Amino acid sequence: MLVLTLVWAVTPSFSSSASFLAHLGCSPQQQLVAKRRFLPAEIDTLRAGTTCDSLQNLLGLSADDLSQLVSSHPQFLTSRSSGHIVPLLSRLQHALQLSDRQLKRVVLAQPQLLSCSFENNLEPKLHRLQQELALTDSELRAMIVSMPALLAYSWGANIQPTLVSLRARLGLTAPELKRVLKRHVQVGRPCI
Repeated sequence: MLVLTLVWAVTPSFSSSASFLAHLGCSPQQQLVAKRRFLPAEIDTLRAGTTCDSLQNLLGLSADDLSQLVSSHPQFLTSRSSGHIVPLLSRLQHALQLSDRQLKRVVLAQPQLLSCSFENNLEPKLHRLQQELALTDSELRAMIVSMPALLAYSWGANIQPTLVSLRARLGLTAPELKRVLKRHVQVGRPCI
């Protein structure tokens, strides 16, 4: 992790995003995937490098983890979003009382969270999910760790209609629906 920090100080810019990705250890195939996912041709490599360092330190990412994260969601490297990542992850970890390992698991499973707003997206979603299902803090944490994709879904377009449909189709009350969902979470099966 310290090696990357030294590299950014010595090598502040690259000729293209491709050379930056190659420097991170991304394979040619991962570079191609990242380019297809709308990584701009030119990025602020000093800021992107600092963001990568921060993520590696905060989440304990290996070089392979970082390469996978960059190739699956390169948009987080843009200067527009990179400054809010550490505060975002700190707030998410605090809100759900996630361990470092759990936070890493959630981010690696749903890297697009790195481009979300905590205040405008994640926090309201967590609150509504907890209210709708009358979840305790530990139940909410278990649900998100087991199904990190819930944080990527739209409340109005996906989660709420699914919950309403499940209740109606199965004739379940809110507490019964909570029990059904908890059972699925406990065995690690996504059900929403």
